[in-house]
Amino acid sequence: MLRKAVVFLVLFVSFSLVYGSATYYFLSQRALQPFMGFAVYSETGSLSRYVNGSSLSVPFNQTVHWNLQVTNMMGSVQFARVVARLGNSSTTSPTASRPGDAPVVGVLERFVATGATENMNFNWTILSTNKVGQQVSVRLRVNGGSPVSPPVSASRLGQDFRLLFELWMYELSSDTFQYGWRGSSSRVGTWLQVWFNAP
Repeated sequence: MLRKAVVFLVLFVSFSLVYGSATYYFLSQRALQPFMGFAVYSETGSLSRYVNGSSLSVPFNQTVHWNLQVTNMMGSVQFARVVARLGNSSTTSPTASRPGDAPVVGVLERFVATGATENMNFNWTILSTNKVGQQVSVRLRVNGGSPVSPPVSASRLGQDFRLLFELWMYELSSDTFQYGWRGSSSRVGTWLQVWFNAP
């Protein structure tokens, strides 16, 4: 009789541990990896006009409307800045640890609530081009601002320009914007690019 009680007690404790552990595993919240999402969309909400290996051809004086989306999964309100730069095929691209060095053509800023996605309108126009030999430079207007003529040219008659978008976050500790966001062990930079051809 004592042996049956001991066997019952051992089985009872074993099954309790197994079922208790399984219950804890299935009901406990998963650890979240904080991150910021970043995307660029055309006016129609797609990328269809500038993917599949083809660049977007932008005519003179036609405003191009893009939507930049920033999603906050950091667990607190974030102050985001998007830095837009103009580059070409030889421009050094940003990386996960450092921003690019191409000329800045526009800056957008927005507070992004926890778990929310904010849209930032990026409207730009090629006002004119300047051709010197086989090199072409552009004069742009971004979001209705003053015209800018970045010191960037493209070869092959206006082909292979690109707009680079970098995501920067405001850091309270330094009271400045920093490229990327603070990850679990280091800063994580993120950037996007869209290639285009000038007329």
